[in-house]
Amino acid sequence: MLTLTEKTSIQWGEAPIPLLPKCLRNAWSDEKPPNWVRVELGLGVDARLQDFDRNVWGNESKASGRLRHYLTFFVRRRLSGIADFPCLDNPWPIGLNPENVPWSIRTRNALAREGFLEQPERLANTTFRDLLRMEAFGVTSLLDFTTILEHIVSQREEISSLVTIGANKELSEMHMLENLKSALEFPWISEVSGTDPRFSFPFKFDGTLEDHIDNIISDSNSIDNMEDIPELVGELDSIKTKIEEISSKTIEDALIDLLASLSRTKGERLSVLADRFGWNGLPPVTLEACGQKLGVTRERIRQIQNTIQSKIPNHPLFLPQIGRAIEILIDKAPIEVSRAARVLHDYGVARGRFSPISVIAAADMLSISCPIEIVSNKARKYVVIEGRSALVSQVSSAARSTCGKSGFSSVFQIFDSLKDNAQDILEDDVRKLLRSDPHIDFLDEDWFWNTYIPIGRNRFENISRRILSAASPQTLQSIREGVRREYAYRSSSNPRYRDLRIPPQRVLRDFFKRHPKFHVDGDLIHTTEVLDYRKELGKTNAIFIDVIRSSSSGVVDRRSLAEKCLVRGMNINTFNVYTTYSPILEHVGVNIWKIRGTLVAPSAVEAIRSANNLKSRQKRILDYGWCPDGKLWIAVKAPEIYQSLVFAAPSTIAQYLRAHRFKCLSKSDGRECSSVAFDEKGMSWGYHIFAQRYGLDAGDVLLAEFDIAASTVTLSIEPADFLDEDG
Repeated sequence: MLTLTEKTSIQWGEAPIPLLPKCLRNAWSDEKPPNWVRVELGLGVDARLQDFDRNVWGNESKASGRLRHYLTFFVRRRLSGIADFPCLDNPWPIGLNPENVPWSIRTRNALAREGFLEQPERLANTTFRDLLRMEAFGVTSLLDFTTILEHIVSQREEISSLVTIGANKELSEMHMLENLKSALEFPWISEVSGTDPRFSFPFKFDGTLEDHIDNIISDSNSIDNMEDIPELVGELDSIKTKIEEISSKTIEDALIDLLASLSRTKGERLSVLADRFGWNGLPPVTLEACGQKLGVTRERIRQIQNTIQSKIPNHPLFLPQIGRAIEILIDKAPIEVSRAARVLHDYGVARGRFSPISVIAAADMLSISCPIEIVSNKARKYVVIEGRSALVSQVSSAARSTCGKSGFSSVFQIFDSLKDNAQDILEDDVRKLLRSDPHIDFLDEDWFWNTYIPIGRNRFENISRRILSAASPQTLQSIREGVRREYAYRSSSNPRYRDLRIPPQRVLRDFFKRHPKFHVDGDLIHTTEVLDYRKELGKTNAIFIDVIRSSSSGVVDRRSLAEKCLVRGMNINTFNVYTTYSPILEHVGVNIWKIRGTLVAPSAVEAIRSANNLKSRQKRILDYGWCPDGKLWIAVKAPEIYQSLVFAAPSTIAQYLRAHRFKCLSKSDGRECSSVAFDEKGMSWGYHIFAQRYGLDAGDVLLAEFDIAASTVTLSIEPADFLDEDG
């Protein structure tokens, strides 16, 4: 066996070592180097990176520091695209001692630490990514390792070619066996067989080429008796050439060439059969349609189809275009079918649009693993990874539901809602499906609205119209704050709306720009039609508008607002809820209100604030204590508007009342009248029904006696001097 035993002083960046290894020259074959690189190396104007082999050296014998930096920087910038490249195109050369390869000290030490110098055959299963993960092994070491090894192997091949095979029979047989062993490492070896009509072998054999070679190598009797070994070895180059020819074709051309070999036909007949199988890029057509084109019956087409299928080998066929298409579809899934067809063209796999339905059909017929499937959702078809078909309808349903609740949604909100239901999903899958839905209109990278929801049914649109019917135009910030108040009410009153989210102003601006019922003027939002608040608003909000507009200043204090609203028939509870959550009201100070979006004089607001401060703050709780029978009593002075009776339990007794609800009983007749409650902070409410039924008036004393154990409270109305009787 010939080996290189003499170490030389060669190194990367010096002649005659290639500047780039063969795999990178092939990957970047069409890319031009910068002009200064071409000039430094003395290359022509048409030079490409594929020319950076050992013949790149002209008058120069050593690359400048600038050129070395350019090459390492160029490779480093492209690492993501080459990380999975194998570091060896073929198995480690038999008989080559890695100690005789003149790598740099850094490269050699890194390989030694990982045990590659002792077991170089492991390099056949090692990628660039694996090498670069090694300690002290960077891009320079990668180039040093690959280019010097390429040079040494090339030298060995040249030396071997000078020795005639017939000069030594033992050497000849060993050489042939080494070639066969090397052939077993070809990635396509298990996809070629004697029954594949695209390959012509001078002899017959069963199974794949991998099986055939493995049988020869493992059976000593086969080696001694098989006369076609030299023919097989000689045929390897022809097979490689055919493999390269098939690999260079688009998916349509590769499939049609295979079909021509299987059917031994051409012209219109071949084209119709390709249509039947879906190998022209469109989904497979029916037997009936094919029969009509050729003027034969559908049964005759079925017979031809069965004959062709019977000739297809029962192992995965070599068709790398199918594998590449499947890889792309897996990476892009979930994706709408028509968009996927364009992607296969954009990636250069197909000449034109090639349906993923056809990819799946071809893979199934040719025994190629294909872990993708087609699912339908609302008359649209999607490519998804097997086992994840339910995700399409789930994302669509979640998007429509969330947009229906608030008018908008985001990728993150959909992802969170599905994740909450323990769905095995990825955020990227959700984003892809939403992007492929024609009814989803993205307003930025994350936020979107659903155009499938009819105009007039979008909740954000409707609330915005109500706000603008009260005052128009308004700023984005004002509208957004008004909507927030409305959503806060929905979130607090119904668990179904607990996750209402409002986009930032920049997103809302784009929504208003795209919506036909709104007009954007800088930061101001108008409606395209004049709105009447009496038609847009409900009765309660309309009362607020009328009351506040009746004020000359446009601002009203809470007491005055309550009195005038109650006179107009508003319930006090409704008043309290609306002053907290109504989108058309704007709180401009403590107990001071105006219509959202209206301009009021600061002096008017200050005047009301000053007047409120001059009013004596009413003491609500007069006294409290414990009754002889163990009940806790509280005496409360009724306010002018008794319906708004709300008070906070004193801190010393609040611990007994917090988060508790009590059934109300009248002390005078024992009748039940609803219930009162305390929240976590000790605030209490719910006395209005008793007050209304038993005639509570301003200044009266409401006496509440709480039986904590029985969860009841006995209520009675006492005179104003009730607490003075013992005195």
